Amino acid sequence: DECSSAQVVFHERYWKDVSQDAKDFILHLLQPEPEKRWTSEEALSHAWLSGDSATDHNLLPEIKAYMAKARLRRGIEMVKLANRIESLKLQEDDPDDTDFRDEDFAKHTTLSQDKKALSKA
Repeated sequence: DECSSAQVVFHERYWKDVSQDAKDFILHLLQPEPEKRWTSEEALSHAWLSGDSATDHNLLPEIKAYMAKARLRRGIEMVKLANRIESLKLQEDDPDDTDFRDEDFAKHTTLSQDKKALSKA
């Protein structure tokens, strides 16, 4: 939404240590009007990319924190997936679960057919 209206807001919480040159670079690349948007040549000649305006701010702690959060999110998703798979296996193995499949269906289906039936349910 912000990009399409060219109303990009650099929230202080996240952008306080980002240079004005970096923000300027981003704003020029996010320009919604193609004729006003920088070409690759213009972008490559920007002062921020040349390093002329580089600061001594150490980004490593922030990058490490981001990576740790990303690993945690992936771990949570893996646990959720494992729990879901285990739940589906228990449903497949439950002979009393008549809603899931009847006796004839259980005798004549393969595991892949069961999975297809689950995905349709």
